[in-house]
Amino acid sequence: MAKFGLKIKIITKLGADHNALIIKHKLKENNIDLHYAKSEKYMTPYAVILISKRDKDRIVFAYKGASDYLSHEDFNFSELNTKWIYLGSLLGQSFKTAEQVALYAKRKKINVLFNPSSYLAAKGKNGLHKILSSAKILILNKEEAQLVLGKKIEIKELLIGLKKLGPKIVVITDGKNTIHAINERCSYKLEPYKVKIVSTLGAGDAFAAGFLGSYIKNESIETSLRIGAANSASVLQHYGATTNTLSYKLAVEFVKKHHAKLEEHCKLKW
Repeated sequence: MAKFGLKIKIITKLGADHNALIIKHKLKENNIDLHYAKSEKYMTPYAVILISKRDKDRIVFAYKGASDYLSHEDFNFSELNTKWIYLGSLLGQSFKTAEQVALYAKRKKINVLFNPSSYLAAKGKNGLHKILSSAKILILNKEEAQLVLGKKIEIKELLIGLKKLGPKIVVITDGKNTIHAINERCSYKLEPYKVKIVSTLGAGDAFAAGFLGSYIKNESIETSLRIGAANSASVLQHYGATTNTLSYKLAVEFVKKHHAKLEEHCKLKW
């Protein structure tokens, strides 16, 4: 999102170790405000990634470390003077802090994008109620959507069920299959761009960041779906979760060069 020219501040918890220095250096390179990237006695999170070249897929073993201990005492809520908050997956004490942030944002009319991973989606709709009811945009994949609702149902029912929980916009990705979205009055379908897949690591995050970065700029779901899919397609062609993420200009150029069928159906009754 910083590559889209947006002003970004990160609130997280890192350890006082070498890995934290690597992360901070990378963030500084992208002009991200680190004022609230606090150090802690716990180790900086890290992951071991197993990649299958044959299946073009991966398994990630993640140690959450310091990121599980983000407290409301680590930052001032009054300094959340922003129009948007991107809320990722936080566990442990950090999840309770995420709930407080979501409720604060709701009171202050700050827009929230919520992008849970599978281990957070497994908390279900009741466990995620405070955040879901505060979110403007919910982005997740089909398996995560089924975990939230506790049902193995198809995309249309998933979209409707999730929309009833509070978000104004719901987007569901499904790997190489069609991307689906709904808002208050329309449904959307986008066929992903056809590219040579090298690794799927980071593709979902690239989509969500591209979608929100575009939506902040133009508030168009159609454009944001295309831009998010372009950012994801670029990452899919390389190893590394953030390798070859696009600037907004390059994402627009990608969309112009590559065809992806998009369908819009409005005036629907949900």
